[in-house]
Amino acid sequence: MKWEMLQVNGSTRSITCCTITLLLQVLLMLGLAAPASAGVYEWVSNGPYGGDARAIAIDPIYPKTLYAGFNIRVGMYKSTNGGDSWSAINSGLMDSSVDVYGVFSIAIDPITPTTLYAGTYNGGVFKSLTP
Repeated sequence: MKWEMLQVNGSTRSITCCTITLLLQVLLMLGLAAPASAGVYEWVSNGPYGGDARAIAIDPIYPKTLYAGFNIRVGMYKSTNGGDSWSAINSGLMDSSVDVYGVFSIAIDPITPTTLYAGTYNGGVFKSLTP
């Protein structure tokens, strides 16, 4: 998956965490997310490993497709099998000073679920270019 930084009025600007949080709350209110549970004492870790998970999103059409955002230098991962295996999707989420931006929020476009938005730490908001 490739990413591009979103621009405001022709220039690249960071969007605050409050804006990202508001966007995610709107998606939740529209019923595009649902709580999940693994039952009592049934939590397991299937990776990906290497950082702290900061955000997770579930594809509304293909619920076995998961996206996970991690701290700086780890970036974003995708699973198409319910979390059994993960692949990095960081092309375009790079910065020369930190290698890969940390992804702290993820939103899936409700009309086109192959389009994702990633809110990053100090990098602004990115939009996916390819599924």
